Amino acid sequence: MKYSTVISPADVALIKSDLDTLNDYTGDILTKFKDVDANSESLATLAKLTKDLKNTNWANFKRIKKLEEMGQVGKSNVVSSNSVTKTKPMASAQAVTWDNKPSWKLKIISDRFTQIVNTKSNKSVRIYKGGNIPSCGVVLSIDVVGRKVTTPHCVITR
Repeated sequence: MKYSTVISPADVALIKSDLDTLNDYTGDILTKFKDVDANSESLATLAKLTKDLKNTNWANFKRIKKLEEMGQVGKSNVVSSNSVTKTKPMASAQAVTWDNKPSWKLKIISDRFTQIVNTKSNKSVRIYKGGNIPSCGVVLSIDVVGRKVTTPHCVITR
């Protein structure tokens, strides 16, 4: 069984014009994609050249040359070690004493948990090995038997 459909010449012309319009549109898109690919390749090449130029310190060289031309870099700006003046000690200086006593005290220490309290604000903090204590640093060890907590800057006891 063969089926045949009769298409009028006007319908054929209409279909041809639609196909021509579609081909023109897709041709424009393909041309634009080729232009985008070419531009992206040239941009990638330019980025690589810029990176290579930065790695050769060419920009620093050019900057120094420009400063030399402007007269900002030269022997006149270099301070010799002989011209450094010695400072005199201040007569009115006061002695500064530094209290190394931590502002934390041990509240509770056991195998299960350890708690310290800030002596200035009475704030209790539960700590653990590796935790951070303000103004003391990271907890390095918790000695239950010796009843002390050790940090790089403090040893906290009762």
